Amino acid sequence: MPTAACGVSCDVCGLYAKGICSTCVAGTDQRAGKKLDIQMQTIKMQCPILTCAVERKVGCCLKDCVEFPILYRTWDPYEVADYFTSDPDYCLVAEADDRVVGFIMATTIEKEGTAWKKYGYVSWIGVDEDFQGTTLARRLYKGWRSD
Repeated sequence: MPTAACGVSCDVCGLYAKGICSTCVAGTDQRAGKKLDIQMQTIKMQCPILTCAVERKVGCCLKDCVEFPILYRTWDPYEVADYFTSDPDYCLVAEADDRVVGFIMATTIEKEGTAWKKYGYVSWIGVDEDFQGTTLARRLYKGWRSD
């Protein structure tokens, strides 16, 4: 699965999961302009993150992006501890050679009177730099979804 201009794998993108958007491309990908055109035709809007990446000629949004600063946030140790205590079944850790090389933290919400009674979402996913490009994030996500 491709990684979008926002730096998020399409596998974990809420818009992709809801069927609102098809897979994305990097802002420097030659197909990015066509993708924006298709978005306008089909969903009557363009992804602002992909538009920004195309205009700035960057593959993925930068950590210090001033246009979309909410894409990145710092760790909150209380939030992390809360996930492990409230939803331990949805917190997976990948280890190699006795060290943590990846993790996923997710949760579920139950809402009555909605299309689905139970929703799930990923809050944090991380992969050690040495293991990026090895499908580890995808495997963690699939492991979470199977629970």
